[in-house]
Amino acid sequence: MGININRSKNITVNGNLVVDISQRTVVALDKATDVVGGILACAYVTGDCSDISVINNIVAGTTFVGFAGYGHECNKYTSKAFKNNTAHSIEGVGAVIFQDPNEASQRVCMEGSYFYAYKTTEDGAISYFSYKEVQYSNMIFIDCGYGPNTMIGQEGDDLVARMKSIKIYGESPARDCFYEGECDSRWHAGCTSRNGMMISYFSTSGKDVLPRSKSALPIHKISKDASWGGRSEYDGIEFIGFTDNRTWCGAS
Repeated sequence: MGININRSKNITVNGNLVVDISQRTVVALDKATDVVGGILACAYVTGDCSDISVINNIVAGTTFVGFAGYGHECNKYTSKAFKNNTAHSIEGVGAVIFQDPNEASQRVCMEGSYFYAYKTTEDGAISYFSYKEVQYSNMIFIDCGYGPNTMIGQEGDDLVARMKSIKIYGESPARDCFYEGECDSRWHAGCTSRNGMMISYFSTSGKDVLPRSKSALPIHKISKDASWGGRSEYDGIEFIGFTDNRTWCGAS
């Protein structure tokens, strides 16, 4: 772990650079899922936290997840629970954004906002939990396996997954291999496919904040029946620089 907060109150994590957090060798040999993260706020052990603020941080070069932190009440942009953070070069997910159990309003509508991610092999940011509405806004994703991913894990008649004011860029000029088409001859982490985003999904249940079971990974993996009554709303989503169906390195 880089910074791991559990069972705490009145904690502010501001302006840190967390770099090069790798999987533990002994766990890799055991073929178990190692929950590795740059900055985890009340996610490894959920609950028993209050007044946690994670702002203006950068996480680079970790596996599994860059950040895991609380969202905020929808459209309440004064919140500093999780704001202006950046994840890059992540072999996994840029950020898992989940409800603060102390805020009942987030069980109705939870939002993640003002987050930025580039070069993640999986989702730039993802939320897949139990709430009636989930919303992402004011985010930027560059060169990610997938960009933003809003999913709902509960049954209901009027479920809404919403995204607004988000920019999603395709492949960046920073190359992930030594020569063009390299992935045609050998596979490595730079051969990850690039996709703008996954369409939101509504299922009868969601995921743990940090799933330990390999069968539950990746986090966006769908293993439950669909819910009734879900709808997706997208407003002001820009897709920029998606010029080819293959990356420069040769990934499809």
